[in-house]
Amino acid sequence: MKPSHINALKNLALLGAIKSRVPITSGDFGKIIGLSQQSASRLLRELKEEGTIDISRGRKTWVMITEKGSEILMKEYSDYKAIFGEEMPVIKGRVESGMGEGRYYLSKEGYVSQIKGTFDFDPYPGTLNIRLSPEDLAKYRTYLGKATVIKGFVSEGRTFGDVLGIKGKIEGIECALISPKRTHYSDVVEIIAPVKLREALSLKDGDCVTVLLDI
Repeated sequence: MKPSHINALKNLALLGAIKSRVPITSGDFGKIIGLSQQSASRLLRELKEEGTIDISRGRKTWVMITEKGSEILMKEYSDYKAIFGEEMPVIKGRVESGMGEGRYYLSKEGYVSQIKGTFDFDPYPGTLNIRLSPEDLAKYRTYLGKATVIKGFVSEGRTFGDVLGIKGKIEGIECALISPKRTHYSDVVEIIAPVKLREALSLKDGDCVTVLLDI
């Protein structure tokens, strides 16, 4: 993405457009970012075409940063934290019961062998599900750019898709956050580990857990 576009998104966010629609004219926005009214108008149009902002018009022009735009800003934020040596990134979520799908997928050698080779542990045949807040989900999505891809495969006539994995720790226990690549925008993330995390950490539905990410 062009630096000028990122700068424009940043300034729109500072005006409050990351949380709600804000009224703005291209002339006023041009003054904020140091461009002419015509150049600012073109820049806003380009951002809309990219899908990073939404523009609605009535008596006033209202602008709001989209989910895609928020992800770009969060990526910039994460990069600056890494540059200035901020502590290891974390993801927090609340435990909830799953549908047992994790146990099924972790019975497939095609996944298990790759997990062993990638994360250096033999996964317990089951997952811990955590639901992320909107803020943590936005953070998690930015970290997915650094995730390892567990390749899909075909077994018994069925195709199993790619999975994204990020290594981490929960209270000192090695683990990895995993999400199917095709549905990684879900706010529920599954965690694999060499032990049954519910028992090892005495967790129940609704408990908050913090995962330190190794990225």
